Amino acid sequence: PHIVDLCSVAPSDLDDLWQCEGQWWREQLLWDLSDALAALRRVVARHGVPGKVVRVGTQTVGYTYYVVAGRLGILAGFMVAPEWSNPMVGESLLHATVDALRQQGVARIESPCVSMHHAWLVSTFEREGFQTSWREFLRLDLHRAYPPARPPTPIQLAPWRGTSLREA
Repeated sequence: PHIVDLCSVAPSDLDDLWQCEGQWWREQLLWDLSDALAALRRVVARHGVPGKVVRVGTQTVGYTYYVVAGRLGILAGFMVAPEWSNPMVGESLLHATVDALRQQGVARIESPCVSMHHAWLVSTFEREGFQTSWREFLRLDLHRAYPPARPPTPIQLAPWRGTSLREA
């Protein structure tokens, strides 16, 4: 694998990855990311977001992008094409991205992104020093009938108001 800066590739080089990523989100989470991916395409075209791209030969097989906010580095996106899902490709991409963030002088890196499932993903991030915090994605189908839910304890709900912030 060969790693290059995200700003050195044309958005068209990432189209197949974005199509694959959008399809995964639709199939796994029923989310339509088309608007977000179109916005990312425009930002990449303007060289407005830093990141890394992994290439194998002439093929673009993965990318990351990140944001630096003060001393915090946020790895906002991490994508490797399923057909190139192997530790060598993923580790190369992650290591180059972490190195680039370190060079920016960040004190901490976080990655709140949801990524396609790769068997090597968690162990690769943890070898780089990340701690994994799992989260659950919950979905409720409102077209199905459910028995009425009873509140666990008697509580009173009130609408949120800006003046509630101090009390909260």
